[in-house]
Amino acid sequence: MQFLTAQTIRALDAQAIAAGTPAEVLMERAGYGAFCFLTRVAAPPARRILLLAGKGNNGGDAFVVARYLFEHGRQVQVLSLAPESALRGDALLNWQRLRARDVLVEIAVDEAGVQAGLARWHGDLIVDGILGTGAQGAVQGVPRAAIDALNALAAPVLALDMPSGLDATTGAVLGAAVRATWTVTFGHAKRAMLDAQAAALCGRVEIIDIGLPCVAQDAHDGVAWECLSAREVGELLPRRALADHKNRHGHVLVVAGSRGMSGAAVLCAQAALRAGAGLVTVAVPGSLLPLVAPGMPACMTLPLVDDGLGVLTERGAQQLCAFLPKFTALACGPGLGQAPATAAALALLLPQVHCPLVLDADALNLLAAQPALFDALPPHTVLTPHPGEFARLCGDRACGTTDTARVAAAQQFAAARHLVLVLKGFHSVIAAPGLPATINLSGNPGMATAGAGDVLAGVIAALLGQGLPPRDAARSGAYLHGVAGDIAAAHTGQAALTAPDLSARLGNAWRYCGEDRQTRQIRNSTDQHGQKGGRR
Repeated sequence: MQFLTAQTIRALDAQAIAAGTPAEVLMERAGYGAFCFLTRVAAPPARRILLLAGKGNNGGDAFVVARYLFEHGRQVQVLSLAPESALRGDALLNWQRLRARDVLVEIAVDEAGVQAGLARWHGDLIVDGILGTGAQGAVQGVPRAAIDALNALAAPVLALDMPSGLDATTGAVLGAAVRATWTVTFGHAKRAMLDAQAAALCGRVEIIDIGLPCVAQDAHDGVAWECLSAREVGELLPRRALADHKNRHGHVLVVAGSRGMSGAAVLCAQAALRAGAGLVTVAVPGSLLPLVAPGMPACMTLPLVDDGLGVLTERGAQQLCAFLPKFTALACGPGLGQAPATAAALALLLPQVHCPLVLDADALNLLAAQPALFDALPPHTVLTPHPGEFARLCGDRACGTTDTARVAAAQQFAAARHLVLVLKGFHSVIAAPGLPATINLSGNPGMATAGAGDVLAGVIAALLGQGLPPRDAARSGAYLHGVAGDIAAAHTGQAALTAPDLSARLGNAWRYCGEDRQTRQIRNSTDQHGQKGGRR
């Protein structure tokens, strides 16, 4: 998917309709995708849900979401900001489909009615279908009252397409705008979502693929960056055949851990297994084996000579080199430490590595201290620095805080070093030589927790070991990692989120992207009664 202006997305919408996709099908895809994200990622435990629906297509999207929620056992209430007589086209069609069910619908045609309707409601979550991208000029009247009343409540909000009152191209607030917890945006990401103020109002953004074409971006759209939808990630993820066995899904080597940081090896290895690796071997300083082995019973271990130091040593690296041909991918660095013996060991090890490689954490710091080692990296290398590690890799040059500055720095570095870079943080940047940068939109602030990066390194290494090219492994791995964090946070809360929670939810994230492909394709064509569904 791409970051496009509202004008371009409207043109693509019209192009899809002219090419034979009925407008109502686009609306059905949008509503079903929003339903899937809400119930599988954003807020699976939510049971009592209020949907605010305006009179336009954004309201029609809300009616579709309400129908799916009701059919799947949620307690649904709809507050419509317009009577049936004011609805047109696909919004009216989906209103009629919703009213054929026993869904509680209240109509509020004035400001007092809106305020009273919201004041009476008590539940888990609110869906914003007031305006979406349809706002023009300052928001007034009933929509303004709905936005103000919604923002006064403490309930989390899922915005459909765009938080109502926010300009989808410029990011300007049109008098008032909904403060969303999550935004599901349809077709492509909106250009405004790269604006800092707009991003804060959008919250976590999910792209719902409704079948719009992609375009060669021009100056009108401003940037040539990409982002991934769940469908795109699902197409990248490796698939399993009935006759497959573990050796067909990669053998990942994890070189990690040191005295005081042995848990990093466990986190990285567990994540690699959860991300589909058929086999995982963990190489750790021998004195740490009693600490590490009990935490990962499904992994093999390779204790390395450490002379009692509890760190990777040159003798340990020499021992490890003999085993390297066995592995299809290598993750190196989590909890490794920066002891002089480890620096020497890394200098010995890296020139012997010929399989795809992920370098993380202390391996990056040691690489920054020995820049000549860049020349020893294999062609299929992925680096996963946070901003501080990236600054050291670049010689302490700050990369800036804006998305534009971060993307430029990441692309320049990846091109100069001939590798794939994952610059972690809010809107993580994945850069590869000669290709557009990818902005990862999944994840939440609760993932700023110890060990989360170790999990990401394991996920990317597992995807590399299963045969994904480095850029695809990095992009899909970052997205899966973020979705796992979103699902975990929905159950634990962001403050209580820990790295083991991320690994535990990787299967849910994989399923959201991959196993529901066929179901999504069926829903894209018909609703459950065999009728064509739609959006515009």
